[in-house]
Formats: sequence, C-alpha cells, structure tokens
Amino acid sequence: MRSHHPGLMPATPAGQWSLFLGIAFLLCFGAFWLMEAIDLNREPVPSFFSNPLLSIPLFLAGVTATLSAVFGLMAIIAKHERSVLVFLSVATGIAVFLFSMAEILLPH
Repeated sequence: MRSHHPGLMPATPAGQWSLFLGIAFLLCFGAFWLMEAIDLNREPVPSFFSNPLLSIPLFLAGVTATLSAVFGLMAIIAKHERSVLVFLSVATGIAVFLFSMAEILLPH
C-alpha cells in the first residue's frame, strides 16, 4: 500500500507525466531564452508568430506547462498523489496558464 506522506518523486503514472511535462516546460522555456539571447534580428515584429525561432519554443513551453498542471491535478485528485514535484508542476502550470490568458484577453 502506498504511503500518503509527501515525497519528492511521483508514485502514479499521471504524476510522472506531470513531472515529465514540467521538465519539458523548463527545457522549452530555456530554449526560448537562449534563442532570445543570440537573436541578432532586433527589429520589431508585427505579431507573436512572426519570428518562429522565438515563438515556437515559447508556445510549446506554455502548452507543456498547462498540460503538466492538468496531469498533476488528475494525479492529485483521482490518485491521491502527494509528491512535492507534482505540486510544484501544478503551481507552475496554473501560473503560466493564468499569465497566458491575461496576455490574450488583456493585451498591452
């Protein structure tokens, strides 16, 4: 029988997917910042998708963070997952989702 005490690593498949997608988010977000740092084309662009080298990694980071939160919530609610890393993935995914929705609904 599985313990309900919080641990570091997830014990359920959904929790493991949440952790995997959280790591994918970090890699995609890191790739975005690396591309941003070496981008020599500093001209203003008309839209988000005008520069695919920057928009694709950032878009994938948002998708993976959101999916990480969904899988994490499924693991927490349905399977009683108590992993610290899953809770961290859920918090990060929700923050990214809310920030993304704010950018879409309230552009500046």
